[in-house]
Amino acid sequence: MRLFNQLLYFCLILLVLKAILKLKQPERLNSFPNMDYLKRVSGQLVVFLALLCGAVCAEPNNGSFEFSEPNETTTYLDPNEWVTENIVTVSEGFTPESYAGEKNNWKIPIASNFPAFKKNKLLVLSTGDSSVKYSQAKQKINIHAGDKLTGVYFFGACDYRPYNDFGEIRLEPTIKNPELSEIQVVYTDIEMLGSYGSFYGWKRFEYTFSEEQAGEYDLVLYVEDGIDTMLESYFLVDGLVLCRYSPDSPLPDDGDINCDCKVNMEDFKWIANDWGYNCADTNTYDPTCNCLLGTDLDNSGYVDFNDILIMSDNWLFGIKEEENTNPVID
Repeated sequence: MRLFNQLLYFCLILLVLKAILKLKQPERLNSFPNMDYLKRVSGQLVVFLALLCGAVCAEPNNGSFEFSEPNETTTYLDPNEWVTENIVTVSEGFTPESYAGEKNNWKIPIASNFPAFKKNKLLVLSTGDSSVKYSQAKQKINIHAGDKLTGVYFFGACDYRPYNDFGEIRLEPTIKNPELSEIQVVYTDIEMLGSYGSFYGWKRFEYTFSEEQAGEYDLVLYVEDGIDTMLESYFLVDGLVLCRYSPDSPLPDDGDINCDCKVNMEDFKWIANDWGYNCADTNTYDPTCNCLLGTDLDNSGYVDFNDILIMSDNWLFGIKEEENTNPVID
């Protein structure tokens, strides 16, 4: 890992030097700084880092949607490394459109910005108010036996029964592996929420793959209008990570609250924050509560000592031996 970091830093320096040299060329001096050129270089840098990381970092690439490019045709921000269709955009937080239909049963404050899960940005997929039937984003990923896909999602509907709008995360086999079957990882719809309803926060998911499911897939994030194309629904996704299985660093069965493939103090903080909270009470929005992320590990209703016991059974799982060391204090 240290050699990889050194190589990465060296390549970054080369790219920066390349940019400086080009910007100092006489024909560019009159327009310095050349923002179009800087934009191209930054885009190349993101692609380069994704390729360089391919053998080391878990897929999917740009799973937290921090990198994007403006789409001049649609005016949306396209997530790098993802192929999108229709109404898909990267956003710093989320607020539903005021004209999108009723939101009588939404559990989040619709006038304030719903924040990203991990960093600053999230992905918004929308069915639109009348223009499209569905929207999707997809990316090819390779699945190995024992790998675990994890992340968070949110669904909010401005439509009503029986127009059953839905959102899902699924894996579609590519032509490289036609013998494989489609895998539905996440599914939610208006029938589950009720008319004009929403989640009350981010909801965490995880899916572990068997040996029979190993192969190449398209990871598809998808939202669709039920029956008609009227009234908007939203499907939000963030923090996607494919945790790679390794016999030397077994993945945790439970307790990875923050979706980073390991259980440590970062996850304990979420449990401590929700201590004593009644996760069975889903009627009141509480921005400080993380029940949908799974802090009630035993699904008893309350976040209590039993959840600490489950976390302790998975403590430091997923952390490699070289990571499990005391920090050097200067």
